[in-house]
Amino acid sequence: MKKDNIMRHDLKQCGGTEGRPVLGLSPEGKLWQRHNNGIWEELKFNEMYRGYYPPCSFTALECFDQGFIAAGLSEEDGYPCVFQSLLGGVWDQMSLVAASPVSGFWRASGRVNGILCDEATQQVFLLCGNGELVTLPDCPKCVRIKKVADVGILEGYIDGDALQLLLEKGERLRLPLREAVQFRISLDYARQQLAKGGILVDLRGVQGQQQAGEELEGSIALPPMELPDWLGSMAKESFIVFFCSYGINADEAAGYARSQGFVNAFSIGGIKKLFHVD
Repeated sequence: MKKDNIMRHDLKQCGGTEGRPVLGLSPEGKLWQRHNNGIWEELKFNEMYRGYYPPCSFTALECFDQGFIAAGLSEEDGYPCVFQSLLGGVWDQMSLVAASPVSGFWRASGRVNGILCDEATQQVFLLCGNGELVTLPDCPKCVRIKKVADVGILEGYIDGDALQLLLEKGERLRLPLREAVQFRISLDYARQQLAKGGILVDLRGVQGQQQAGEELEGSIALPPMELPDWLGSMAKESFIVFFCSYGINADEAAGYARSQGFVNAFSIGGIKKLFHVD
């Protein structure tokens, strides 16, 4: 990094805790780092990652428990791109592609104006200038892109169990968190995590399992009405994956488990074809 021995008072700043440096975003779309002497130095992101990532003009920067997240617009195709860094030194690009067995694949397309994070679920929300809300969950295959407004989202904040969004023309939108979070993970990702230790729960119960004649190896059968008592016997850090026939009960179970403090509760949706992502 080239030293720019200047002071910057026009930067949007974040970081500076848990051993992380203070980073800043300039009005020109550049990332900067502040040294202990108060001098700011440009990160020269595009120069460092030339040939690896497309050149980018940054539009948003935030720091959360999982590290820094920076969003910008690619200077190659104009689409948004997002990068994550634990300490602000090495940056990894995050997927902005959503997938559906029915609709196929599609990519987020709006300028990212703001970044929020729900610390309880560890999910990141991108507030976009085309009215899209992009949810980045644990599973890279399960990005969620949802049109929530007909005008651009300028900024927002998390207020209890809802997202409070400021839209263009001064409009405001309150969006319940349950409509924004994504507890779905792909079957492949679930298997990778379950191999490290976890529980796969079939909410069809034994009878439903027998009637359908379909099951996933290693799963336990649990009727939905027994879920509260069963969770009461489990450790809060348990990795739990739910599924059912069509995904409705599995999604509700994952959301309920999260509300009870199970931060590693997920849903793969339904076992039926087209109701889950492989």
